[in-house]
Amino acid sequence: MAHLAQRVKSRLGSASRVLLNGVQPPAAPSYDLQHVFPAGASVWVRGESDWWVYNEVFVDHEYDGAIDLALRRADASRGAFVVDLGANVGYFSARLVEQAARAGFPTNAIEVLMVEGSPAVHADLSARYRDSPLPGARTSIVHGLVGRREGVGEMLEIPFGARNTLRAEHNASLAEVYETERVSVPFIDLMKYVEPRSRIDLLKCDVEGSEQLVLENYSADLLPKVEVAVLELHHRLCDIDRCRAILGEAGLTQALVAATTETTTLEVFARQ
Repeated sequence: MAHLAQRVKSRLGSASRVLLNGVQPPAAPSYDLQHVFPAGASVWVRGESDWWVYNEVFVDHEYDGAIDLALRRADASRGAFVVDLGANVGYFSARLVEQAARAGFPTNAIEVLMVEGSPAVHADLSARYRDSPLPGARTSIVHGLVGRREGVGEMLEIPFGARNTLRAEHNASLAEVYETERVSVPFIDLMKYVEPRSRIDLLKCDVEGSEQLVLENYSADLLPKVEVAVLELHHRLCDIDRCRAILGEAGLTQALVAATTETTTLEVFARQ
């Protein structure tokens, strides 16, 4: 979501100037919009961050290629296990269920593990899925950072929740627009939630600059289980060639570049 920085800063340019003059800018727009998709998934748009991500997922269909590829490879009799790292408010999982229903894949054969590191966004995600769970699918929501397998990291939170990150440089361009809150959050070991499953049908990783850390620390045990992976790769925050090499060493080769900006690519990898 690195391309959001330019659009947000442009839209809030006048607010930035006010802030620099010592006056707080107006609050970011808030909404309470709901849409129910044909398969029964309900989603809400409650702020500017939601609006940007909603458009990426449901309007621009950036994840559809990865979802459709994973569903074609999955076996409904065995079920499909999906891991969503950087789940935000759950739009990716809602799109997954919608695409499964359209493809005739039974939604009750889908299990989704959603992991969100931001305390504020995790609380929002949990509340949304408590009030309106995904139809048919089994979901688990876990709070914690991914990358290292133990220890504590410092999450940098701003009101634009989709940009919350461990990397201070990620939001440097928004520093004059949003105040940052630093929150200590423990890392989790993903294998505690994945095992004893032998296969991950779809891994989605959108962790705002920490993707290389995830790949390096899970190359030996988690990646060999993955059939299809979709990752947002941040060119200024990680070594993209190294990320691709790690995936290749795990047997995953690039199948599709789903979206491209000046600083990111959304890339799909599949097991051959």
